[in-house]
Amino acid sequence: MQCQFSNLNSIRQFFRSSSKCPRSRLGSRLSISSTAAQLRQVTANALVGCKLSGVGSSVPSTVISNTELEKLVETSDEWITTRTGIKRRHVLGEGESVASHAAQACRKALEMANVSAEDISIVLMATSTPDDAFGSACQVQAAIGAKNAVAFDLTAACSGFVLALVTAAQYIRTGMAKHVLVIGADALSRIVDWRDRGTCILFGDGCGAVVLSAAPDGHSCSLLGVDMHSDGAGQKSLHARYSGCGGKPFQVCAHNDCFNQS
Repeated sequence: MQCQFSNLNSIRQFFRSSSKCPRSRLGSRLSISSTAAQLRQVTANALVGCKLSGVGSSVPSTVISNTELEKLVETSDEWITTRTGIKRRHVLGEGESVASHAAQACRKALEMANVSAEDISIVLMATSTPDDAFGSACQVQAAIGAKNAVAFDLTAACSGFVLALVTAAQYIRTGMAKHVLVIGADALSRIVDWRDRGTCILFGDGCGAVVLSAAPDGHSCSLLGVDMHSDGAGQKSLHARYSGCGGKPFQVCAHNDCFNQS
């Protein structure tokens, strides 16, 4: 990847000019603070802006309504709707995968952006339920023909797409990439407990994708600002741990105490 700084010379010029400025001992702290602020501004001006140039989505055709859920758990359409606003959810059918829907969403986004798959620098996929434990971004990259792109997954649950978008923006703003495909995809029907009415009513399957592109010279960045924080103490309230012997995925185990056998 080649850097595409459009205003790198302004940073060099800033250092040249600031090194020539006389500085008194009394004003050193103010001068250093002022210099740091100026450097941040010059650096910000030198960064490439980014914009959303295309969007796409894909969902499975199979739908489970609230009425159908009444046959699985003790609930009702009225109970679900008044508490969540959800009337139905899409779930993967036979032969469908997260990667196939992600690829379809990407194709739609590329078409809207009028960008070729070969012009994509990065395929960044935010998912907690990839088809492959090693990740699904490379599957999507191959499926859409983005042969010049590096592809990798990012896992951050509900915040995944936001973090992926911010990550992609950094690659563009620093000149490392011109076009990035950002994907948010999950198939939570695979891991949800369909016996638990408190959770099974909330989740479904689907994919969305955007093409994030470098803004033309002279245009401001469409990502106006970012303020991100994490609180790991909340993990106790929402998690999807591995189960089974030794914390491995559920499997047949030789130890008698691994399962409650009847």
